[in-house]
Amino acid sequence: MSIPTHYPDTRLRFGPGFEVDLRRELAETQRRQLRSLGLGRRFGIVTAFNPRGEGLPVATNRSRLVRLERRLAAAGLAYRPADGLSIDRRHCERGFAVAADRRGVVALARAFDQLAVFWFDGSRFLLVWCDRPGRGLPLPTR
Repeated sequence: MSIPTHYPDTRLRFGPGFEVDLRRELAETQRRQLRSLGLGRRFGIVTAFNPRGEGLPVATNRSRLVRLERRLAAAGLAYRPADGLSIDRRHCERGFAVAADRRGVVALARAFDQLAVFWFDGSRFLLVWCDRPGRGLPLPTR
C-alpha cells in the first residue's frame, strides 16, 4: 500500500492553542507539552471518523466518535481529545489521544475500521498502519 499523501501532512490539535504540524520536527517545548497531557510518555491518536478512508455523513461520524469514547471510558483508559486536521484546517477528524500500548491502540483503531494511527514514542510521531503495524513511518517524512 502506498502512503496517502494526506497522512504525513497532518496537524494534530490537542486543545486550544496546542497543535503539532507533523511535517515539522517537534520542538522540545512541544515534547514537554505532549508528555504533560497525563497519558504517559507514549500514546496513540485514534479516530472513528471515515472508516477505511471513506467519507461518512457528519451525524454518522459523530455517532462513531461517541461509541469510541464510550469504549475508552469502559476500558478505563486515560484519553484526551485530539483531532487530525488537514494543513489548511478545512478537514477535521475528531479523535482521542489514548494511553495504551501500541498494540492496544492499533487494535482499537482496527475495531473502528481505521487504516492507520499516529503513535507518539516519547520523542517523535510515527505513522503506524493498522494492517501491518511494524516499525511505523517516522514523521516528518521530509
